[in-house]
Amino acid sequence: MPRGEHEEHWRSQNAQIINLQRQVDEVKAQAGSTYGVRDVIQRLEKQVEDLREEKYRAMSRGGP
Repeated sequence: MPRGEHEEHWRSQNAQIINLQRQVDEVKAQAGSTYGVRDVIQRLEKQVEDLREEKYRAMSRGGP
C-alpha cells in the first residue's frame, strides 16, 4: 500500500475507535443511571418497611 493509503486507513480506524469509545461511554452512563434508580427504589422500599414495623410496634404497645 502506498503511504497515502496507509494514512487514510489509519484515519478510518481512528474514527471507528472514537465512535466505539463514544458508544461504550454512552452504555456506561446508561448503566450507571439505571443502577442509581435501582438503589433509590431499594432505599425507599426499606424506609416503607421500617415505617410499617414502627407502626406495628406502636400499635402492639397500645399506641395510636
